[in-house]
Amino acid sequence: SYSEDGRYAYTGQDAIRFRKKPDRQARDIIMDITKVYEELRDDLTYYESDYLTERRMQNQV
Repeated sequence: SYSEDGRYAYTGQDAIRFRKKPDRQARDIIMDITKVYEELRDDLTYYESDYLTERRMQNQV
């Protein structure tokens, strides 16, 4: 079992905090997957922000 603390992602640390020490293979898999999800989350945040900015500009014209 684990929890995510997104504040750590901004410091370059792992955002995942394990409650119990997992097997090395399980930890590696989870950490690899987490990096992909963090990148996707950042991309979605960027595109959402870009989309909202574009919509606001269209409404001002």
